[in-house]
Amino acid sequence: MKGLASWEDLLIAIEKINSYLSKKENCSENRSFFQDEISSLALGPKARSYLLLLTRMKHLVVETVDGLISYRVL
Repeated sequence: MKGLASWEDLLIAIEKINSYLSKKENCSENRSFFQDEISSLALGPKARSYLLLLTRMKHLVVETVDGLISYRVL
């Protein structure tokens, strides 16, 4: 898992995710985003690696909402 991304890159990804979520409507209630929003996070080519790492670290949970894949921040 350590080879997927450096710690510094992961921290930058977390900042981008938090920034994106803070700009969304209802951000105080809804700390989640859908799979089709991943490109809007501007995480670059390692976006899936960051999401996998955060999921494995139990900081992010993958759910299905109305048939769509959703990522929720814990």
